[in-house]
Amino acid sequence: MPKKIKKAEKKKFNVPNLFGPQRFSKNNHLVGKSIIKKDFKKAVELILENTGYAEEEIKNYLKNNKNDYTGAIRIIPLKTRKLFIHAYQSFLFNAIISEFLGNNEEKKKINGMQIPIIGFNFEISSVKDKKLKDIIKKKLGEEKLSPRDFIISQIPELTSEGACRNLFFELKGLKILEIDNDELNQNTKKIKINFTLPKSCYATTLLEFIFQ
Repeated sequence: MPKKIKKAEKKKFNVPNLFGPQRFSKNNHLVGKSIIKKDFKKAVELILENTGYAEEEIKNYLKNNKNDYTGAIRIIPLKTRKLFIHAYQSFLFNAIISEFLGNNEEKKKINGMQIPIIGFNFEISSVKDKKLKDIIKKKLGEEKLSPRDFIISQIPELTSEGACRNLFFELKGLKILEIDNDELNQNTKKIKINFTLPKSCYATTLLEFIFQ
Protein backbone atom coordinates (compact mmCIF):
# COMPACT_ATOMS: atom_id res chain seq x y z
CA MET A 1 0.00 0.00 0.00
CA PRO A 2 2.70 2.63 0.83
CA LYS A 3 4.34 1.98 -2.57
CA LYS A 4 1.10 2.84 -4.35
CA ILE A 5 0.70 6.05 -2.35
CA LYS A 6 4.33 7.01 -2.94
CA LYS A 7 3.78 6.57 -6.66
CA ALA A 8 0.87 9.03 -6.52
CA GLU A 9 2.67 11.53 -4.31
CA LYS A 10 3.09 15.01 -5.81
CA LYS A 11 1.65 13.90 -9.14
CA LYS A 12 -1.36 15.35 -10.91
CA PHE A 13 -4.02 12.85 -11.90
CA ASN A 14 -7.70 12.80 -12.77
CA VAL A 15 -10.20 11.11 -10.47
CA PRO A 16 -13.77 10.15 -11.46
CA ASN A 17 -15.94 12.80 -9.84
CA LEU A 18 -18.32 10.42 -8.05
CA PHE A 19 -20.44 11.50 -5.11
CA GLY A 20 -19.20 9.90 -1.89
CA PRO A 21 -21.22 7.48 0.26
CA GLN A 22 -21.95 10.14 2.88
CA ARG A 23 -24.19 11.78 0.27
CA PHE A 24 -26.56 8.84 0.54
CA SER A 25 -26.43 8.01 4.26
CA LYS A 26 -28.73 5.06 5.05
CA ASN A 27 -31.46 5.62 2.47
CA ASN A 28 -31.49 9.30 1.46
CA HIS A 29 -31.58 8.50 -2.26
CA LEU A 30 -34.50 6.08 -1.77
CA VAL A 31 -36.48 8.76 0.07
CA GLY A 32 -35.66 11.15 -2.76
CA LYS A 33 -36.73 8.63 -5.39
CA SER A 34 -40.06 8.09 -3.62
CA ILE A 35 -40.68 11.84 -3.52
CA ILE A 36 -39.82 12.17 -7.21
CA LYS A 37 -42.22 9.30 -7.94
CA LYS A 38 -44.90 11.12 -5.88
CA ASP A 39 -45.13 8.12 -3.53
CA PHE A 40 -45.13 10.29 -0.42
CA LYS A 41 -46.36 7.52 1.85
CA LYS A 42 -43.34 5.39 0.98
CA ALA A 43 -41.05 8.39 1.44
CA VAL A 44 -42.38 8.86 4.97
CA GLU A 45 -42.02 5.15 5.74
CA LEU A 46 -38.39 5.31 4.65
CA ILE A 47 -37.77 8.44 6.71
CA LEU A 48 -39.22 6.69 9.75
CA GLU A 49 -36.66 3.91 9.43
CA ASN A 50 -34.38 6.41 11.16
CA THR A 51 -34.84 7.61 14.71
CA GLY A 52 -34.63 11.13 16.01
CA TYR A 53 -36.57 14.21 17.04
CA ALA A 54 -37.95 14.92 13.55
CA GLU A 55 -39.09 11.33 13.14
CA GLU A 56 -41.00 11.51 16.42
CA GLU A 57 -42.58 14.77 15.28
CA ILE A 58 -43.70 13.07 12.07
CA LYS A 59 -45.29 10.19 14.00
CA ASN A 60 -47.16 12.62 16.22
CA TYR A 61 -48.25 14.69 13.22
CA LEU A 62 -49.68 11.64 11.44
CA LYS A 63 -51.67 10.67 14.52
CA ASN A 64 -53.58 13.93 14.19
CA ASN A 65 -53.35 14.31 10.40
CA LYS A 66 -53.90 10.84 9.04
CA ASN A 67 -52.56 10.25 5.53
CA ASP A 68 -51.21 13.80 5.18
CA TYR A 69 -47.83 12.56 4.01
CA THR A 70 -46.76 15.76 2.25
CA GLY A 71 -47.41 17.66 5.49
CA ALA A 72 -45.39 15.05 7.36
CA ILE A 73 -42.47 15.43 4.94
CA ARG A 74 -42.53 19.20 5.47
CA ILE A 75 -41.71 18.66 9.15
CA ILE A 76 -38.21 17.75 7.99
CA PRO A 77 -36.05 20.92 7.67
CA LEU A 78 -35.95 22.24 4.10
CA LYS A 79 -32.20 21.70 3.74
CA THR A 80 -32.60 18.00 4.57
CA ARG A 81 -35.64 17.65 2.32
CA LYS A 82 -33.63 19.03 -0.58
CA LEU A 83 -30.81 16.64 0.30
CA PHE A 84 -33.18 13.71 -0.34
CA ILE A 85 -33.73 14.93 -3.91
CA HIS A 86 -30.06 15.70 -4.44
CA ALA A 87 -29.10 12.26 -3.14
CA TYR A 88 -31.27 10.58 -5.76
CA GLN A 89 -29.80 12.82 -8.46
CA SER A 90 -26.34 11.88 -7.18
CA PHE A 91 -27.24 8.19 -7.30
CA LEU A 92 -28.24 8.56 -10.96
CA PHE A 93 -25.08 10.54 -11.73
CA ASN A 94 -22.82 7.90 -10.13
CA ALA A 95 -24.56 5.09 -12.00
CA ILE A 96 -24.28 6.92 -15.32
CA ILE A 97 -20.61 7.87 -15.11
CA SER A 98 -19.55 4.51 -13.66
CA GLU A 99 -21.00 2.75 -16.70
CA PHE A 100 -19.72 5.41 -19.07
CA LEU A 101 -16.15 5.17 -17.79
CA GLY A 102 -16.31 1.39 -17.74
CA ASN A 103 -17.28 1.33 -21.41
CA ASN A 104 -14.96 4.07 -22.60
CA GLU A 105 -11.35 3.37 -23.47
CA GLU A 106 -10.57 6.86 -24.76
CA LYS A 107 -10.03 8.43 -21.34
CA LYS A 108 -7.96 11.35 -22.68
CA LYS A 109 -10.66 12.29 -25.15
CA ILE A 110 -13.33 12.54 -22.47
CA ASN A 111 -11.18 14.48 -20.00
CA GLY A 112 -12.89 17.83 -19.46
CA MET A 113 -16.39 16.53 -20.17
CA GLN A 114 -19.34 17.59 -18.09
CA ILE A 115 -22.09 15.11 -17.26
CA PRO A 116 -25.71 16.10 -16.58
CA ILE A 117 -27.24 15.84 -13.15
CA ILE A 118 -30.76 14.89 -14.18
CA GLY A 119 -33.52 17.36 -13.33
CA PHE A 120 -36.63 18.73 -15.00
CA ASN A 121 -34.56 20.96 -17.29
CA PHE A 122 -32.58 18.06 -18.78
CA GLU A 123 -33.08 17.22 -22.45
CA ILE A 124 -31.54 14.10 -23.95
CA SER A 125 -30.90 16.02 -27.20
CA SER A 126 -28.34 18.12 -25.31
CA VAL A 127 -26.06 15.07 -24.94
CA LYS A 128 -23.71 14.86 -27.92
CA ASP A 129 -21.73 11.75 -27.00
CA LYS A 130 -23.64 8.70 -28.31
CA LYS A 131 -22.34 6.29 -25.65
CA LEU A 132 -23.31 8.68 -22.88
CA LYS A 133 -26.71 9.34 -24.44
CA ASP A 134 -27.45 5.61 -24.68
CA ILE A 135 -26.44 5.05 -21.05
CA ILE A 136 -28.66 7.90 -19.83
CA LYS A 137 -31.62 6.59 -21.84
CA LYS A 138 -31.03 3.12 -20.40
CA LYS A 139 -30.81 4.39 -16.81
CA LEU A 140 -33.94 6.51 -17.14
CA GLY A 141 -35.73 3.48 -18.54
CA GLU A 142 -34.57 1.24 -15.69
CA GLU A 143 -35.77 3.81 -13.17
CA LYS A 144 -39.03 4.41 -15.09
CA LEU A 145 -38.14 8.08 -14.84
CA SER A 146 -38.77 11.21 -16.88
CA PRO A 147 -36.87 14.46 -16.25
CA ARG A 148 -40.24 16.13 -15.80
CA ASP A 149 -40.79 13.95 -12.72
CA PHE A 150 -38.47 16.36 -10.92
CA ILE A 151 -41.30 18.91 -10.98
CA ILE A 152 -43.04 18.28 -7.66
CA SER A 153 -46.21 20.34 -7.60
CA GLN A 154 -47.30 18.90 -4.23
CA ILE A 155 -44.06 20.13 -2.59
CA PRO A 156 -42.85 22.76 -5.08
CA GLU A 157 -39.85 23.79 -2.99
CA LEU A 158 -38.34 20.37 -3.78
CA THR A 159 -38.61 20.81 -7.56
CA SER A 160 -35.13 20.51 -9.08
CA GLU A 161 -34.00 21.63 -12.51
CA GLY A 162 -30.69 19.73 -12.46
CA ALA A 163 -27.22 20.91 -13.40
CA CYS A 164 -23.92 19.64 -14.83
CA ARG A 165 -20.88 18.24 -13.04
CA ASN A 166 -17.35 17.60 -14.23
CA LEU A 167 -16.65 14.00 -15.15
CA PHE A 168 -13.23 14.15 -13.45
CA PHE A 169 -11.56 16.29 -10.83
CA GLU A 170 -7.82 16.89 -10.72
CA LEU A 171 -5.85 16.03 -7.62
CA LYS A 172 -2.72 18.04 -6.99
CA GLY A 173 -0.14 17.98 -4.26
CA LEU A 174 -0.84 14.72 -2.47
CA LYS A 175 1.81 14.39 0.25
CA ILE A 176 2.73 11.60 2.65
CA LEU A 177 3.03 12.93 6.18
CA GLU A 178 3.65 9.69 8.08
CA ILE A 179 3.92 5.93 7.56
CA ASP A 180 4.02 3.73 10.66
CA ASN A 181 2.92 0.38 12.04
CA ASP A 182 -0.79 0.20 12.72
CA GLU A 183 -1.24 -0.52 16.43
CA LEU A 184 -4.89 -1.48 15.88
CA ASN A 185 -4.31 -3.99 13.06
CA GLN A 186 -1.43 -6.43 13.39
CA ASN A 187 1.09 -6.72 10.54
CA THR A 188 -0.36 -3.71 8.71
CA LYS A 189 0.75 -0.14 8.13
CA LYS A 190 -1.05 3.12 8.73
CA ILE A 191 -0.47 6.21 6.65
CA LYS A 192 -1.25 9.87 7.10
CA ILE A 193 -1.61 11.92 3.93
CA ASN A 194 -2.42 15.49 3.03
CA PHE A 195 -4.20 16.74 -0.09
CA THR A 196 -6.51 19.47 -1.34
CA LEU A 197 -9.72 18.86 -3.23
CA PRO A 198 -11.78 21.14 -5.48
CA LYS A 199 -15.13 22.33 -4.15
CA SER A 200 -17.92 19.68 -3.99
CA CYS A 201 -15.50 16.76 -4.48
CA TYR A 202 -15.25 13.90 -1.98
CA ALA A 203 -12.22 12.65 -0.08
CA THR A 204 -13.85 9.20 0.20
CA THR A 205 -14.03 9.05 -3.61
CA LEU A 206 -10.35 9.96 -3.86
CA LEU A 207 -9.24 7.39 -1.29
CA GLU A 208 -11.25 4.64 -2.95
CA PHE A 209 -9.66 5.56 -6.30
CA ILE A 210 -6.13 5.51 -4.87
CA PHE A 211 -6.55 2.16 -3.11
CA GLN A 212 -8.53 0.29 -5.75
